[in-house]
Amino acid sequence: MKSIANFKVLLLFSRHKAWFWTTAFLTAYFLFILSQDTAKQNFYDFAIETTEFLSLSYIVIPTYLIILTTHFSVGNIQNYFAFRCSNRYAWYKINLKAVAIVTTVFTFVILAIPLLLATFVFDFANHWSDFALNFYSYHSIFLQHVSPVFYLIGTFSLLWLLLFCLGLVFYLVYLTFRRPFIAVIVILLLNIINISATASRMDWLSRFFWTKRVSIFEYIYMTEANQHMFPFQIFLYWLLLIGFFYGLGYLIVHKTDLDTYRGENNDVY
Repeated sequence: MKSIANFKVLLLFSRHKAWFWTTAFLTAYFLFILSQDTAKQNFYDFAIETTEFLSLSYIVIPTYLIILTTHFSVGNIQNYFAFRCSNRYAWYKINLKAVAIVTTVFTFVILAIPLLLATFVFDFANHWSDFALNFYSYHSIFLQHVSPVFYLIGTFSLLWLLLFCLGLVFYLVYLTFRRPFIAVIVILLLNIINISATASRMDWLSRFFWTKRVSIFEYIYMTEANQHMFPFQIFLYWLLLIGFFYGLGYLIVHKTDLDTYRGENNDVY
């Protein structure tokens, strides 16, 4: 089992072209934000922007989708795992670990790029800037009780949960149809529905999607949560959702014939 995990990490980073171009694209985007938005006053203002609605919907999720598609369509990783795993449930868990690794590295890249770009530009002192105090005036009580560092840790933890959940859905669709292309379409449709629900202010629909469950400020505004403490209940939504899809995956993999993955190469189409 250890050899499988080691091979997985090695294979993950062997897809260097996809990671290189993704990192280059994200760097260019964050440089654009840095050059256009002069109102930001410290690193935390800049970093929080990466998880807001526009960045999340139009940049972060699509680029994450590229990485996922590359992972499931390049080479014959599924064949390798199918041969090495003794049963379909072990194979299922190994693939989930792979999705977790991809998600963790991608989230680290999302955080590391603004961190490096802001090193010589912004202040890193652990306090809210005047921009944040004015822009998030509705959350003034919350800002008094939660530091920027703690907020950033919470936000990027939620970002990881969102991406892992999307990666899990991607894998389940792939597991069902055995075509990454169909999984791409499903995730894109979910993202389009989320964009439409958020942009059109359809609260009855947007409350079931993720924009207001990644941005803690949006969540507090939507639920009128107690601003004297951090809203840890926001994590419960993601844990329950991931638990549901994890259990659903067991039902899907129970009907999967592992032998079909031991003798074929799965293409993207």
